Amino acid sequence: MRDLPNHVKAELAAAVETMVAQGVDRLIARQKVWQNYQNELVAIAETMPSVADRAVPELPPPKQDWRGQQDLSRHGNKPLFRPRADSGEQYWTPERKAKSQSELDKVKQLLRMKL
Repeated sequence: MRDLPNHVKAELAAAVETMVAQGVDRLIARQKVWQNYQNELVAIAETMPSVADRAVPELPPPKQDWRGQQDLSRHGNKPLFRPRADSGEQYWTPERKAKSQSELDKVKQLLRMKL
């Protein structure tokens, strides 16, 4: 009852005083007034539309994977990692290893010159 607006508190107190003036015990009068107030709130709530009565909003279509083959529902619409077809053991031929090593040596040489 502490959270009620002042005008509601005043109405409830006036109703209690009216019942006390009619000869009803104050404690019983307070209980009856409070029960009547709660019943009024329930009656008002029953006249209002419920959540079930509201129209369901139309949802946007689900996101499609740009490749069209992957199920994204389990992964939060993030595509799974797929290794490249040319990666792995077949990718690192002796020629590619040699070229990569020569490029790495060039970068190391440039860094030595700048230091």
